[in-house]
Amino acid sequence: MTPLAHETEAYLQTILPGLVGMVRPAPTERVANLPYYLGQLKLYTVQVAEREVALVLGPFDGKRGDTKKMLASLSKYLNLPVIYVLKGLQSFERKQLIASGIQFLVPGNQLFAPSLGMDLREYFRPGATATEGQLSPSAQAILIWLLLIGYEEPWVAAEVAARLGYTAMTATRAVRELEAAELIEQTRLGRRKCIHLIDAPRPTWERAKPLMRNPELRVEFVGRRRFAHGQHGIRVAGLDALATRTMLATPNTHAWAVEQAEWAKIQRGMPAADPWDTAEVIQIWAYPPTILPDQTTVDPLSLIVSLRDNDDERVQLAIEELEKTLWQ
Repeated sequence: MTPLAHETEAYLQTILPGLVGMVRPAPTERVANLPYYLGQLKLYTVQVAEREVALVLGPFDGKRGDTKKMLASLSKYLNLPVIYVLKGLQSFERKQLIASGIQFLVPGNQLFAPSLGMDLREYFRPGATATEGQLSPSAQAILIWLLLIGYEEPWVAAEVAARLGYTAMTATRAVRELEAAELIEQTRLGRRKCIHLIDAPRPTWERAKPLMRNPELRVEFVGRRRFAHGQHGIRVAGLDALATRTMLATPNTHAWAVEQAEWAKIQRGMPAADPWDTAEVIQIWAYPPTILPDQTTVDPLSLIVSLRDNDDERVQLAIEELEKTLWQ
């Protein structure tokens, strides 16, 4: 697959967690009967909410009207909704595509697919705010980084975001959220605009807890020998991680956390399933579980949020024990 196809898959799985399959090159039997001018397109398919969708990787030459006719013809031949995938768009180009009724996707930016009932915009709309109930995954990850690592000095938001694998634009949206929640503020140091916590870490954490989302999007069960525990991006999670950090007994079943886009990459290289292999729990997270880069477990704050609804009294006592050790 091309880098753009990989980015498309990661973006779809991020904005539609649990509803999107893997992006794959269009099956040969579908492409074989296409007219030559359509068969030369970069075609992929993906399952979205149990519906098959065709993806056309652009750009390709031609006027907007020609693009619309070509995509309409392709949709008719394949009998599938077609989405035009582009690396980037100027604002006026986006408006032209929408006005022309062309369904399109820009990874990390926007999905416009009326046939699927979707018009999901990121760069072109204000980010989710704390008033909507929860922090976005990127805002939560940046806040946790500040609480655990960056609380002693101001930081440029884009630098923090880069450490976590986010873009500068994502950092801008996250900062707006965190400022609206009165958890951080911006100050100018020389020519640099920096962010820092308004209060000390512990009171900030107490105020932020009601806004924190469970990072776990879904759980999968995978044979132990099918994936390498030492891969970059995988961390010990769940009760396993809590047992590592507290006096809680180690569970029999191991749990691991991995960010959704990273998991998609890992799956491509996994061997076939072995029915005799021991199953382990894979938690698919909305943001990277690698906020603390040199740890084997997920960070303690994400761990607490992921387990706070566990009804086991022993687990809740262990969480209290863990919280007391923070910021000593």
